[in-house]
Amino acid sequence: MSKDPAATELRVAKRLEASGRVDEAVRVYCRADRLDEAVRVLLDARRPGDAASLLERAVGKAIETPSQMNRHERGALTKAAALYASAGQTEASARLYLVLGDKKRAAAVYERAGDVVTAARIRDDAQNPRRRLGGDANAEARARAQPRGNIERLEREGKHAAALQAYLARRDYRNAGRMAATLGRFTDAAELFSRAACFYEAAQCLAKAGDPGRALDVVVRVARDDPRYRRACVLAATLASNLRVLDFALDHFLRGLVESGPRTGAEVNALYELAQLYTAHDFPESALEAYQGIAEFEPGHRDVQDAIARLEHELRGSPMVQRQIDREDRAFLEASVRRRSGSSVPPPRPDTGSGVLGIGSTTASTPPTRVLDDVPLPASAQHPAPAALGSHAGPAPALLDVTALPAETVIADRYEIVRTVGQGGMATVYEARDHELDERVALKFYTAGAPTAELLERFKRELALSRRLSHPNIVQVFDIGAYGGARFMSMELLIGSDLAERLADGVSLPRACEYVRQAALGLHAAHAHGVVHRDVKPENFFVTTDDVVKLMDFGIAKKGSAPSVTRTGFIAGTPEYIAPEQVNDFSAVDHRADIYALGCIAYEALTGSLPFDAPELLPLIRMHLEDAPEPLRSRNPSVPVALEALVLAMLAKAPDARPASCEEVAERIARFAALTTTDARQTS
Repeated sequence: MSKDPAATELRVAKRLEASGRVDEAVRVYCRADRLDEAVRVLLDARRPGDAASLLERAVGKAIETPSQMNRHERGALTKAAALYASAGQTEASARLYLVLGDKKRAAAVYERAGDVVTAARIRDDAQNPRRRLGGDANAEARARAQPRGNIERLEREGKHAAALQAYLARRDYRNAGRMAATLGRFTDAAELFSRAACFYEAAQCLAKAGDPGRALDVVVRVARDDPRYRRACVLAATLASNLRVLDFALDHFLRGLVESGPRTGAEVNALYELAQLYTAHDFPESALEAYQGIAEFEPGHRDVQDAIARLEHELRGSPMVQRQIDREDRAFLEASVRRRSGSSVPPPRPDTGSGVLGIGSTTASTPPTRVLDDVPLPASAQHPAPAALGSHAGPAPALLDVTALPAETVIADRYEIVRTVGQGGMATVYEARDHELDERVALKFYTAGAPTAELLERFKRELALSRRLSHPNIVQVFDIGAYGGARFMSMELLIGSDLAERLADGVSLPRACEYVRQAALGLHAAHAHGVVHRDVKPENFFVTTDDVVKLMDFGIAKKGSAPSVTRTGFIAGTPEYIAPEQVNDFSAVDHRADIYALGCIAYEALTGSLPFDAPELLPLIRMHLEDAPEPLRSRNPSVPVALEALVLAMLAKAPDARPASCEEVAERIARFAALTTTDARQTS
């Protein structure tokens, strides 16, 4: 029995939750400092208003000084405001949005509640800065009539207030912002600069106004192609470091600086602050990347070399390695397809029986999953001929080059190499024959250095996950083992392409429905075992040549409410398919986030376009959080009304408003397909 009080509290809370004692479970979760779990329990109990109240109380007195709130507090209030709105508590929702300075959302809340008068007043106030800044109709009329040279003369004469009014009258918000800043009215200047899309200047003004939280919110809106982008990155890193906050939007915004590396001393200092911030928030992989960028520009900067050595040691066998491997997997699969399509003799195809087609498909004869012991390799075989290497039964060299195993090499007295499927810096994949079961499989050798205990433990966890998720619509891993000083996995060998490639070519409505139905079945199998994928997108589904859909890449999957053992760095999830609740609280999402992402895929499959699309991250995220998707039929009139309704329900902002499970999604699509087939027969 653990003596850790927090662990004990969590066990008690889970028992209370399982027995339906919601309020008691919420209290215990709060006592254990697990606000996210307490909110989840209330939402599962269909009590969004209570969840909102809990979030608001957690912010505490910070709500009295909005300008001093950090991003986590602002995020909690934003979520509370949305939950109040979904619970029909209009006044409470609008009140929080106004505290946050978000008049647009406050007006929208009143408008949805039918109070168009209040909505119009708030919206008018938000859209008329001239009124708030002391303008009057006569002065505005006179200012509009002034030539620009006269306004510039006002500036030279030091008549900045008059120049401000003149620029406002001309709706020249950039110069109006400049005048407001000159007058020391930094909050007003920030609003004016924002209206002119001068987000870097707006953030500078907010920082001077003593509102670093809002300054950080604004500066991350600077576009990457803006000439002030790199200066904006320096400001963002400094603000975030001072606030000690890190989130999705900030990390994405700073990617350009991290990837290109620093070019000035100020950028070096900003990256150093960012690396420390990543470390403080337990993102060592991102910290390492930032430190490496500094080292290329200024190798002797502070303790950068020591930090790199420490992090590289810490990250041996980490998800950083696995993530690169996962990225290469799809390239391996595509390379396999290209090689096969160029072959004059098609590969043999076993009888699949169960309807899951393609080489290595999961059938009744699927190899039993087991963990292999390390396989000793012959010490004498320094440069063996292929035949000799394949026939060895004794020990082999401790460090063999597993990136170039010749055909007929036998691995673990079981797998005979047929050919190389694909190769990258982190892994090599072979097609092999499993002699025990006379089937073809894929062998993936991980070649990133000698295997460690941590890497082996990771493999075992991945294998355990595969055992739980044996399903015709999930790519299956069979075994793990070691050979030549490298770890390998044996897995299902498939022929086809990923779903993204299929959708890019365009698919018919019936085929789109079938792809989504099978994808839903694969996801439901994972959800039934408490596993949330959290990165559902077309690239993570493989479609065989027989149109069987296979879910793959559980690199950032989450089992139940426990921390993910396959954590892959700070940015997790894909913006085009990310659920609203996943933006601010990635770790606490449940299976309904996968349903939302699948809804995005369904929308794309049926219309040929994404429900939300934008060239920059922040506008795209805001669309997921705030905008309703266009009806599918406005983009593809052939989509039936009932099918459109299902997809739009999957894309509901509130998780409670979505279908209850992926199984329900699959069943509704199957019913629709059956009705369509019946109608077609009757028509013919």
